[in-house]
Amino acid sequence: MDTGHSSSRVFVSSSITSNWTYSDTNTSLNVEINPFILQDGDPANFVIGLESASIPLSIWTINAGNNTLRLNSYTINIDFGNYNINGLVDYLNAYNDGIFNNTGVFVFSYDSVNNRISVISYDPAFPASITVGSATTCQKILGVVAGTYTTIDPTTTKPIYRATNQVNLTFTTGILIAINNIQTSNRDNQAIGSGGTILNRIPINCPLYRILTFYNPQPFYTTIANRVITNLEIRLLNDDYTPLVLQGNPNYNLCFRIDYLKTSGHQVPPTIIQRARQQQQQIMKPVATFKQGDLSTRAKKALGEQKK
Repeated sequence: MDTGHSSSRVFVSSSITSNWTYSDTNTSLNVEINPFILQDGDPANFVIGLESASIPLSIWTINAGNNTLRLNSYTINIDFGNYNINGLVDYLNAYNDGIFNNTGVFVFSYDSVNNRISVISYDPAFPASITVGSATTCQKILGVVAGTYTTIDPTTTKPIYRATNQVNLTFTTGILIAINNIQTSNRDNQAIGSGGTILNRIPINCPLYRILTFYNPQPFYTTIANRVITNLEIRLLNDDYTPLVLQGNPNYNLCFRIDYLKTSGHQVPPTIIQRARQQQQQIMKPVATFKQGDLSTRAKKALGEQKK
């Protein structure tokens, strides 16, 4: 980009704990850098892109945001971690946290054909129904929906709830890279119009506990409104824009490229009405000149006759 400026890379490592915004997580960083400054009158704008990333996927499918299941008057708090569905069903059937022992109260099963779980209630306090409480946070994971259900299982004659939706043990399908202190020209459905802080999204295309890698030698640049950049407030987010949590805070690395784009000075084309007025002015201009010349000739002729 021929602007009289040179492009730069900014390498970021989460291993610098002094950059952590919070002491207990490394997915929120405030990285101070040598300033990038555009002087007044400089026609260039900053553009920024993500060139590469290496992020260990130490992500828990079941975590603090989705581990609660409320059935009738009981609460099941699922231990954090990654489960397959059969392991999770076994866990729920054997659940005992010292407060609630699920032995013989709720029986969970999984239908692999329909990818849905079912739960039969032997709770004597609710002999004709089973209620999934509104405090349940694992609705998307287990496919359950809060409500009271009165279907009776013909085999056991006990209330049964067959999950409304399918099981989905994928917590997030990608990682959003946001820089909170820059105003980009990108748009997303969390921000009104332009000016969002999301720089890029990296799809998760490898198993958990592997290193997610991303590299684009020709990154997509987004123009930013900032004229001075002295730091980058970096956030790693889940698909739902909540903060990503990497268990154990493993080190990850990001590489940004900052370049310059000269404004083109492009002018907005005239509207139909503006073009019509311009055409009318072009038509009227010679007429007005002719009349002015005509009057001047007559005046000169009259003055000549008077002199005679």
